Amino acid sequence: MKRSRILVAATLGLAVVFIAVLAMALVRAGHNGPAGEGWENAGSLEELDATRVVKVPDQTVYLVASDLTPLALSAVDPHLGEIIAYCESSGWFEDPDHGSKYDGQGYYAMGPSPRGMDRVAVTVFQGDVWIQPANDTEGPPRGADNPAHEDPRGPFCS
Repeated sequence: MKRSRILVAATLGLAVVFIAVLAMALVRAGHNGPAGEGWENAGSLEELDATRVVKVPDQTVYLVASDLTPLALSAVDPHLGEIIAYCESSGWFEDPDHGSKYDGQGYYAMGPSPRGMDRVAVTVFQGDVWIQPANDTEGPPRGADNPAHEDPRGPFCS
């Protein structure tokens, strides 16, 4: 009888320790970012809303403000892999080497590119924008309809 009480007490003790460790892990995850591997903090949602387009430091990713979840676009051109630039005067993205142009949402507009800019996984967590650079999908095909399409607001940069 005494042995069974010791066994029950030990089991309860281990359960309490396990629950405490799990709770600490959940709290720590809540402060570090979204669950899962490969997520990187790309800046504050407030900063993105103020500037509308942000190049993520140390990444080939642009963030574009949106009414819902921000859009994360790969800055690597689908045509030949050159780096795409954001043109402030037109509000569009451009491949300065080969002439492809993409609207402000990364949809194909003109030039030799086979499709729009690739999309990168993005989420908002506690006021910060997080991206998962290794998790990208092909951009929309040529001719895809962009309901939020805007014409260039000024001259192109290249």
